[in-house]
Amino acid sequence: NFQRRKRLCFISGKNAGGGAAVKKLKTVDADTLLYQPLDKPSFVVDGLIPTGLSLFCGAQKIGKSWLMLKLCLCVSEGRPLWELSSAPS
Repeated sequence: NFQRRKRLCFISGKNAGGGAAVKKLKTVDADTLLYQPLDKPSFVVDGLIPTGLSLFCGAQKIGKSWLMLKLCLCVSEGRPLWELSSAPS
């Protein structure tokens, strides 16, 4: 439906009167995005795990949970994981 797709291009917010106001969704074309300077990512463990969403996947029973437990303990104590430094939380 065209009207439904048109509505998806807008987000709602609150106006001064308390009612819902509709703001146009900001879009960026590919050329602008390609040449926009980006901030360097910050890492939980330098060069290994960036902040944000990360998926840690693998076969069952190979030690994913134990590795994440070790990583969390190292980060919380400010100790390096192997020879990689970890940022304190």
